Amino acid sequence: MATNFERVGGHNAVVALIDGLYSKILANPITAAAFAGKDVNHVKAMQVEYWSEWLGSGTPYTGRSMADGHRGLNLSKEQFDLVAGFLLATLRELNLDEAYVNAVMAHAGGLESEIINL
Repeated sequence: MATNFERVGGHNAVVALIDGLYSKILANPITAAAFAGKDVNHVKAMQVEYWSEWLGSGTPYTGRSMADGHRGLNLSKEQFDLVAGFLLATLRELNLDEAYVNAVMAHAGGLESEIINL
């Protein structure tokens, strides 16, 4: 039986998701500010790992916890909501089944307390 990772298109689909998401994040001055001086390629690689594992790729996520990765960034609710909107738009641009879109958005929403104002 195929995993959710395989059903959404595997590694290439997750890379496309993260590339699309970060193109939006970095184009918006409110969200881009959080990445000043950061290695965005590394951040994107960790995002690909994170979402791939969550979708059932079988490859473990090797990055820090969400809380540790966002601690000290002082991200706001406004920034979180903007990124969530960018994520939703990117998922829809990839024409993923609405069930996957809803599942990803629910999971992302559940991470809010680990990401903002730490």
